[in-house]
Amino acid sequence: MGVGGFHVGWIEDADLALEIVWHAIDSGFALLDNSWDYNDGESERRVGRALARAGYRERVLVMTKVDSHSYDGVMRQVTESLGGSASITSTSSSSTRSSVRTTRKMRSLVERCAPWSGFATKVSSGISE
Repeated sequence: MGVGGFHVGWIEDADLALEIVWHAIDSGFALLDNSWDYNDGESERRVGRALARAGYRERVLVMTKVDSHSYDGVMRQVTESLGGSASITSTSSSSTRSSVRTTRKMRSLVERCAPWSGFATKVSSGISE
């Protein structure tokens, strides 16, 4: 069974939303469905906060999606969803490490999930490390 992320971001009380996610996982829900544009990203942020609690991330499969049909749009949405940037622009070593981790996550995500023929290759080759 799964929980839809739209409602997690829609509830006014953020603490209650986290409690709902935790209760669902504790009750055996194993899928959290979300989307980049649910509630201006608040749904993904709340699910992320809920899963930051020790032991919760390992117990569920998290699914998200984008709603763009262009390369640039997909890259922007995936980058925002992962909380990083598609290229390294900072001179700070901690920011650089974070960007490299995000870049690797993006490459892995796109290579495994992009359903369009040739799209994964274009996305992967367009991301620098």
